[in-house]
Amino acid sequence: MAKQKAIHSSNRLYIKLRLKITLRCQILGKKPNIQAAISIEYHIKMQELARIISQTGTETKLFDLLEQEVQDKVGAKLVTLMWLDFEAGRARRIYTNRPDLYPTNDSKPISNNPWHEHVIINQNTFVANSLDEMDEQFTDKDFFSAHGCASVLNMPIAINGKTVGSLNLLHEENHFTEERIEKTQELALTAMVCIMLQQSNLSKT
Repeated sequence: MAKQKAIHSSNRLYIKLRLKITLRCQILGKKPNIQAAISIEYHIKMQELARIISQTGTETKLFDLLEQEVQDKVGAKLVTLMWLDFEAGRARRIYTNRPDLYPTNDSKPISNNPWHEHVIINQNTFVANSLDEMDEQFTDKDFFSAHGCASVLNMPIAINGKTVGSLNLLHEENHFTEERIEKTQELALTAMVCIMLQQSNLSKT
């Protein structure tokens, strides 16, 4: 309950500030300053991340925040975050919202294929809004379909110019509109921090 309260309180603060900006602009007869609103949102987000990182149980709280942001901004039935362990040559799942379908103790070889070149090497987001649009690399398309998913979005997560993982979203057919694709960029910061924490934990062992 405490973690949900913290997330909701930051959301309330953001809404209150947005309303304050809008009302102020209406009084002055000006259009709302969207850039100012965006700046406030990121300021609050940075505060929230700093608060979470400073506390115990950081990893779980960060994943909870990532899940909350995905659902608020884009929506997805299945959410996973992969970390690329180049030393071991494995792509490791460090977060999933459906551990019954995709457990976090699972990993797969880092393969050199068209998807890898598009997402990992060239750092482009991959989107397929139907099963037919998915590349042949998606060998589990039937599994997606069986769980009500027919569209996929894979967003590369890069740190210091190097792709270190991918945020993967699955939902119903034709879910990832241009607007939602653009919104996924707002998820990158939290995903980066999650992966950086994973790297930090490994360096301690």
